[in-house]
Amino acid sequence: MELFEKDELFDKVWEYVQEKGYASLADIQRNFTIGYARTARIVNQLEEVGYIYYDEKGNRKLNLNAQKELNTQKEEFKEIELEGFENFSAPIRVFLQALRFGILEGKTSTVDIQRYCTVGYAMAVKIIDKMLELGFIEPKEKEKTKYKVVLSAEEYNKRFGKIDDIR
Repeated sequence: MELFEKDELFDKVWEYVQEKGYASLADIQRNFTIGYARTARIVNQLEEVGYIYYDEKGNRKLNLNAQKELNTQKEEFKEIELEGFENFSAPIRVFLQALRFGILEGKTSTVDIQRYCTVGYAMAVKIIDKMLELGFIEPKEKEKTKYKVVLSAEEYNKRFGKIDDIR
């Protein structure tokens, strides 16, 4: 199942950035002779599947173990009932990490998810949207910056396994 319409250069760009060891937008543009918008879209797609992440300083990094991690994640979560996640494009492990963090804190936000899970803004928004859709968090009030988490640790444990198992 494809999570998004992959750009035809997606695989070639991923091979290229692995060879180079970094993902400079300007370097990708020059090498593939493509515009900024297309380059940014491809890099966003690489981020969505977990090939690229951002460190605590906001620097773009390559996750060279991404495919191995995705395969491991699929195997680990095979037994978990994941109703409602059929068309969800963020990695389930990241979603569960964000949800665990929110439960332990009692509240969450896109910024919290970005920092705690080291993901970009787009993925953090998708996670918040899925949490809202599933009723795990309440819609925030106008002046508030955080969402109240209404899913209890007990409910999490019943549905996804022990809350301490997700790091």
